[in-house]
Amino acid sequence: MKSSIRYKACILGVYVFLIFVHFVLKDRFFPFGIVFYATPLILIILFGFFTSLLYWKRKKTFIIILMSQLLLFLCWINNYHLVTIDENSPNNINSILFWNVAKKHDLPTDVIVDRVKAFSTDMITLVEASYAKDEEIIDLNENLYGYHFKKLEGDMLFGTKGTIDSVFYEYEEHRYKFNHVETTIDKRKTSILIVDVYASPLVNKEASLKKILHYAQEKNIDIIVGDFNTPHESFHFKSYATNYTSFHDYGNGFTATWPHHFPLLELDQIWVKPHLSPYRLNKFLYSQSDHKLLIAQYSKK
Repeated sequence: MKSSIRYKACILGVYVFLIFVHFVLKDRFFPFGIVFYATPLILIILFGFFTSLLYWKRKKTFIIILMSQLLLFLCWINNYHLVTIDENSPNNINSILFWNVAKKHDLPTDVIVDRVKAFSTDMITLVEASYAKDEEIIDLNENLYGYHFKKLEGDMLFGTKGTIDSVFYEYEEHRYKFNHVETTIDKRKTSILIVDVYASPLVNKEASLKKILHYAQEKNIDIIVGDFNTPHESFHFKSYATNYTSFHDYGNGFTATWPHHFPLLELDQIWVKPHLSPYRLNKFLYSQSDHKLLIAQYSKK
């Protein structure tokens, strides 16, 4: 009997600890960040239901756990399932496509061409495109008239409806890599930072995220786009919100972008400078990648 009580108390303690990490500690301190990354809110809710079943005979404790579950579920729906009310679209809408193509041996050019044409996308940014073949890039050029594509270092690919003026690449092994691209579209220059942060949850992301933001501010980057391999609710993104606006609040449906069959984490993100006004973030799920394809629409103030 005592061992059973001890077991239930341990389970309840873990549940409370996970809530504390998610809402208070987050990834402020390493290694608590490992727990934070590994337990998105929906998993904590599921674990909470399991915990409540252990206490169904102790009605007071059972009800308290269920009430906490209800509050957590409402929090999850409010923050991770968005319903954006469509307003009148701005006169001049620009858009950028981002997709982690997940190191596929064949680039899904048909999907890319279809989405670009549907949204008249101005820029295409891909990461983990290490297997992109020259003939696939030729295929993109032939099917997307007026666009220019360039394979970048760090297994990235960039396309634009204008000219590619300059590219600067920087990386730190097992930390981060990014390409700073300057492009001119309709005689307007735009700077983009394409980011891919190292995926392992065992590596502290703080230094990498600070470096990316510092570079973006120093170079006055207009758009930061990429796979941050860090959930949007990370403590470290608070500093991003000072000078950039996230597209997180401008989507419809579930905000999580990874993994494919049961998206849990919003790892893929797009941030823009204040002179760019977010309009809508469109997400698409394709079997060719375990990440969602994103198309962010925005206007210039």
